[in-house]
Amino acid sequence: MNVISQGKRWYVLRHFNDPCIGKDWLAIALNISKKSVYNIYNQYKDCKLWALPQSKPCGRKPYVFMLEEVDTIIDYRNRFKVNCNTLQELISTKEKMNLSHNQIYKIVKLKGLIHVQKPKKKRNTWVRFERKHSLSLWQTDWTKLENGNWLMAIKDDASRLIVAYGEFPEATSDHSIEVLTLGIKTYGRPKAILTGRDTQFYASSKKGKPSGKKSFPTISRSQRNPTHSCTC
Repeated sequence: MNVISQGKRWYVLRHFNDPCIGKDWLAIALNISKKSVYNIYNQYKDCKLWALPQSKPCGRKPYVFMLEEVDTIIDYRNRFKVNCNTLQELISTKEKMNLSHNQIYKIVKLKGLIHVQKPKKKRNTWVRFERKHSLSLWQTDWTKLENGNWLMAIKDDASRLIVAYGEFPEATSDHSIEVLTLGIKTYGRPKAILTGRDTQFYASSKKGKPSGKKSFPTISRSQRNPTHSCTC
């Protein structure tokens, strides 16, 4: 919850009864709710504009520890070497002190009796791909559809464009060559292509040409290879 500044409260009291300015406009202009406009007026309508009280911070006041509580927390931490949740149970059971585990954590952290972990790195919303330019690398694979047919798609690694695809009743090396030829005719020849270790990409076709080697390097996909489709 944000604190409404003194300037906003002063502005509401000054223009609340102005017939040219509506309550909806006041709420939009000051970025507060219409209910807050009425609450401010009802609370400070009897105050002079030059005598408005200062805004109070939100939330409850921080807990002030007693010296006995601090000594107890440090003593139990050094004796038992347990986490804050267990310390809370021990202190509550034996010493009859009602302390939360967050309060205990503050004291333990302040005294340097706990290992402070580094904050977790925020995950980027975007994904960095392996290639910077189009036609540097194509990715391709076969997948079985719900209707029983097989779908092969070729995706450009940099632009994420589907350069070619085809749906067939069977996944064969001839169909792999057919889809690959379609992509090359449409967009040009890539520098390399990333395929799986399936027979559709390495078995010889009826024409006697290996489907995985069409005059450019072929990269074999594996679980440890970070360039395959599952991680890009």
